[in-house]
Amino acid sequence: MLSSMVIIMELLRENERSANKAAAKVMRITVLVFAAVLILDIIGIFTIPLKVMIMAFIIGTVLLLIPTLIVNISKQDGVWVKYVIVICGVLFTVDVAITMSYHAILLYVYPIAIASLYFSGRLNIFASVITIVGVSFGQLAAFRMNYAPDDNFIELSDVFLFGILPRAMILFAVSTIFTMLCKRTAAMLSNLMGAEQQRIMREKSLEVSQKLLETVSEL
Repeated sequence: MLSSMVIIMELLRENERSANKAAAKVMRITVLVFAAVLILDIIGIFTIPLKVMIMAFIIGTVLLLIPTLIVNISKQDGVWVKYVIVICGVLFTVDVAITMSYHAILLYVYPIAIASLYFSGRLNIFASVITIVGVSFGQLAAFRMNYAPDDNFIELSDVFLFGILPRAMILFAVSTIFTMLCKRTAAMLSNLMGAEQQRIMREKSLEVSQKLLETVSEL
């Protein structure tokens, strides 16, 4: 039993290291997508002031490349790495939410999706809480700064009633699904490892029995 738990923990740690690299790669790809958004703003598809968009792009790019610096360049693989990656994802989402307002609503789930790579319910809960807090702040800041005016929100109370509250509820629902999937995957992995360990023990038991039979036959 102890050996099986050790194998499971090592497998989860290996998955964590792989997830670190996968998350860093996803965030590098996101830099390219964000660059495309900047180009669209330059040609007039979006109406965000160019200086504001460039500043948001620089801040977002730095946040998105921090995981690559930690994982691929510094070769760090401690338990803390995944939390830094998720925090960078949340801060990037807040940066975009402040700048692009309602254009970035679909991006709110980004940090939770990154956290789900790790099959960790605890990390998903952490990501969900700070994402809800972060994007709520981002929506308030977007309303105040008004870079991308949203005609649905005339008063501050509208932001709370029709923006922050329903979107927080949706984020909570999505995070619950992701958390359940993570726990389910971890449980399936544990069951598979348990079954594999039992198979190995049976094979070893049969091998010992066969050797014992051969010894008895020789005697």
